[in-house]
Amino acid sequence: GGGAGPPPPPVPPPMRKEEIEKKLERELEEYLEVGDAKELVTGLKELRDQARLGKGDDSVGLMLVRLALPKVIEARTDAPRKRLAASVGAMHKAALLSPADLICCLKEYLELIEDEVVDIWNIGTLVAGFIAQAIADAVLPLSFLSSAFSHLKDSTTESVSELQMVLAVLKHLGEEKARELYLAASDFDLVALCGAKEAAAELLESAGLAGLDPSLVKEVSAEKQAGHLAALNVKCDELIQSIKKHVEGVITSNRETAEPPARQCASWVLESLASEAGAQPRVKKQVMRNILRCVFENAALNAEGQVSSKNLEVELGRWRPLFLLQHTENRDYVHSPEEQAGMLFEVQGFCHDKGFPENLIKRLFLLMYQRDFIVEDAFTIWRETDPEAEPTPGKTKALFQANEFLEWLATADQDDEEEDADEEA
Repeated sequence: GGGAGPPPPPVPPPMRKEEIEKKLERELEEYLEVGDAKELVTGLKELRDQARLGKGDDSVGLMLVRLALPKVIEARTDAPRKRLAASVGAMHKAALLSPADLICCLKEYLELIEDEVVDIWNIGTLVAGFIAQAIADAVLPLSFLSSAFSHLKDSTTESVSELQMVLAVLKHLGEEKARELYLAASDFDLVALCGAKEAAAELLESAGLAGLDPSLVKEVSAEKQAGHLAALNVKCDELIQSIKKHVEGVITSNRETAEPPARQCASWVLESLASEAGAQPRVKKQVMRNILRCVFENAALNAEGQVSSKNLEVELGRWRPLFLLQHTENRDYVHSPEEQAGMLFEVQGFCHDKGFPENLIKRLFLLMYQRDFIVEDAFTIWRETDPEAEPTPGKTKALFQANEFLEWLATADQDDEEEDADEEA
């Protein structure tokens, strides 16, 4: 009868460590030269089967990356680095490399990255590119960045500090891919990583990645702007009071002086306004109102103890440089019609406080117009401004008393236009 078949071939013994390493070296060398990821996966699968690795042994994928990473980082060209990065996704799909394996390898490598900067100045960028590819291929989650570089938080080597490494990875991902992953990652908190939302927004903007979290950048920007405006408003109020106090002191102490230091005072005011706060329209407007009120209040009363339009005219002449407030050299500071209109409201308020003496506002308007303190447009702005938009009291009475002057001004302006037309003709 038939005998038993031939015995099965004996099972080869597991590969020794040295044999595995040699085989990995050959696989890696061939792959880096040719770049065929499919061939690499096939070779690693065969090696895995031949090696008969135990449960506690490193996977062939981990061993390959651990072997390859230092080599490709030190390579003179990008080709080996790009090929290794591309192989990670392929090995992961073939169950040859798990996320835990890759994280283990990277943590080992990153532990000494500061020391490597001496020999490889751009090592941070190179490693970040490798990690970015692994994240893009879904081998690593974006949340890996939350702790991967934590040991580098206080690094004195800026190029490999924690935030710079995170930033480098995000840059390598590109804004579109980084934003897609960022929005989907509930376990990656950039604000917590940076320590504050202001720092996170600044980090994103500095890297040109504001689109990664535009709502955060917008929120921080709005808060900064609000804080800046609040601080600016405080500075504006302080500047207004400072100028008011100084001008009042100069005018009051020179009440009897034949030639008061008007130009020096005007120069001081100009220098004080040479700041962001001083450039604010409300500051310039209020400063001029305060100056006008101070000059008016220091004008001598007539013999009957009433406001004298003649004395007001004299005081306006004595302090004329304060109302022009322009450099004599280049005349580079001029009041806008809106600011000049503010002075007209101050005249209105002064006349209201004094009980609207007959013809006073009309005379003051005419005087200020003739002395070039106020242009025609400013009178138009004053006349047409809604009393509810400008709280200075006495607008109705002021309009009534100034009506004759305003009509004359409109007629004079029309005559000037006709004369200009005749000259052109």
